[in-house]
Amino acid sequence: MSHILKVELLKAADLPIADIALLGGKSDPYVIFALGDQEHRSPCVAANLNPIWSNETFQLRVPDLKDTLRLEIWDHDNLRPDDLLGLVHIPLSTIPRGLDNTNEPVSYPMELDSQFRNQHVKSQIFLILQLLTPEEAVAKLEFEVWENERWSLRHGWSKDNLGSSERKPWSSRDGLESSSLFEKAIPVIPVNYKATDTWHYVKHIGDRDGWIYAPSF
Repeated sequence: MSHILKVELLKAADLPIADIALLGGKSDPYVIFALGDQEHRSPCVAANLNPIWSNETFQLRVPDLKDTLRLEIWDHDNLRPDDLLGLVHIPLSTIPRGLDNTNEPVSYPMELDSQFRNQHVKSQIFLILQLLTPEEAVAKLEFEVWENERWSLRHGWSKDNLGSSERKPWSSRDGLESSSLFEKAIPVIPVNYKATDTWHYVKHIGDRDGWIYAPSF
């Protein structure tokens, strides 16, 4: 592995309408990034033709610099198969290398799926892309801490409903570390790394308050 592709998904604009409604159409877009045998799926933004994502950053291994990054933009449906809105293909050879580039967002035109071309929209997706060496990729690390609650018929949503064998109210490292206190759930920061930002809530994943729902952890 000679390089790592760092991807930051910012927003999309002027997407086609996939769901027709009496009071105006909409789409519920999400993006699938594919490189070789790797895939990453973004969160879905409900009912929005100009969706904005926040802190949606990830990395992909680059086995061959001659490869092309493929983006599939989909509309989520609850009662039927999802609709493909369009595609974007980005040759890796066109992406800036190293940490010293400008990091400016770039807009990429989207090739609409045939069923939406009659809408004559000019759909675009905005990204920040960087090709990094493995050493450059770890120059900045990002950590997550999750807040956990469980619902009960009597008490509603509360951390007090969590079972003794479940994750505690705060967890990190996919639940491997958890605590009743946020400060004790923070992952261990490697030596010589310094904070460049503060801890903050990320609400773009899940419902409008940022909660994700599942039968179990």
